[in-house]
Amino acid sequence: SSGINAEYGEAEAKRMEEKLAEEAECRKQFKASPIPPSTFENKLKAIQQKQLERRERVKADSKALTKALQKPFSFENRAAIKRSRSLSALDGESPKQQSQRFSARPFPHHLFDGEVEEKMKEEEAYRNIRLKMRAEQLLAESDLPSSMKRHALHYTDGRIRRAVQEEKEQRAHLTEEHTFSPVIRNFIPDFELLHKQEEEALARRQIAKPTTVVEPFALRTEILAECKKRAPKPPE
Repeated sequence: SSGINAEYGEAEAKRMEEKLAEEAECRKQFKASPIPPSTFENKLKAIQQKQLERRERVKADSKALTKALQKPFSFENRAAIKRSRSLSALDGESPKQQSQRFSARPFPHHLFDGEVEEKMKEEEAYRNIRLKMRAEQLLAESDLPSSMKRHALHYTDGRIRRAVQEEKEQRAHLTEEHTFSPVIRNFIPDFELLHKQEEEALARRQIAKPTTVVEPFALRTEILAECKKRAPKPPE
């Protein structure tokens, strides 16, 4: 029992220490650290400014280097130098070398004639005709695969059977007694003239229509009233 009490006392002391440590931690006051000044700096703008200054510096250095390496140049001077070189070369050549220089022969006159173009067009037309005839020949000699051919035959036979069936259904209600055939007119009537004739006939019918003749008649209202007065009254 003494060992159990000692263990219990140690556990209780440990629990009290943890509780005191927690209370001391809770009593501590939190204080946030201040915001560093670098947070308010616009670093992106500073980086962009540095890059712009670097580009301008590199551009200026490149221009200066190009101007330093540049030599004075003139088209007139270059043409004069080439001309003097060619003349000096011609003067220094021997008659044999001058005779061996390349000289192009002139174009044949038939190349600029219209016959060549007409011949090319004719050959192109013949070529198109041969291609068309060859395509028609291949189409006539071609054949469908066996499976597609069977499908095509079934499709064609089905269309024929359907057409025959539709014709039978259309003639199902007709017999030999039905010999009526409508009259088909091959001209267009003058509708304006027919309308005018119809209006004239209507006007004539309205004129010829007999009117009602009024005949004299007599009302017997007064006589009926006197007869009612003279009539004997029914017994009460």
